[in-house]
Amino acid sequence: MPYVEIKHDLDLDPELPEEFKNIAAEQGECENTKLQIIDDFRKYISEHDGCKPHRTDDDYLQKFLRARFWHVESSYQLMVNYYQFREQNKSYFEKVRPLELRSLGDEDIISVTPYRDQNGHRILIYRFGVWKPGKISVDDIFRATIILLELGSLEPIAQVLGGVGIFDLKDLTFNHILHLSPSVAQKMIALLVISIFSDLNACAYCSFAYCESKLGVQCSLQH
Repeated sequence: MPYVEIKHDLDLDPELPEEFKNIAAEQGECENTKLQIIDDFRKYISEHDGCKPHRTDDDYLQKFLRARFWHVESSYQLMVNYYQFREQNKSYFEKVRPLELRSLGDEDIISVTPYRDQNGHRILIYRFGVWKPGKISVDDIFRATIILLELGSLEPIAQVLGGVGIFDLKDLTFNHILHLSPSVAQKMIALLVISIFSDLNACAYCSFAYCESKLGVQCSLQH
């Protein structure tokens, strides 16, 4: 079968499409007040010592505000969580070479669909059943995830809508589970839900019957 390369283009247009402007407005975004709220957020950051962000320009602060519906205090807590995660996991952010992580995409362990779902969300899919722990470390999965989330957070649409994460557990084995310890799972949840800009709207665990019958693992669907 011939090799087919699928490229994804980021939608970096600062102007939201009309169909998403109403959603942004429902979340508290208002063209008449947004610059003032961004200034208030910047001032709030300077008055508190929870973190020292490496940027405080409008575009950067807007990502945090959109993720928390323009509530300054909640946005600041998200920022604190984000920088705490960075500080506690420096190896995931520093001296990371994306090309060295390409095998995760080539082997379809992590992928982003070239299309959005019916509501406009980006879709991030994990297929842990095809993952070979002896070849690719858990840390590399985290590094690749962070790269994808950081890139996705640049899209204004993703800042407003968030994204969808799908965990496909087909062909998952006990060997995989041994490498996915509770601490790893906790870190993954922190990364997807707490520490990163865009809100995670849905988290689906697929192949329930397989995991429950073969591994005795109880699976669920969370929204």
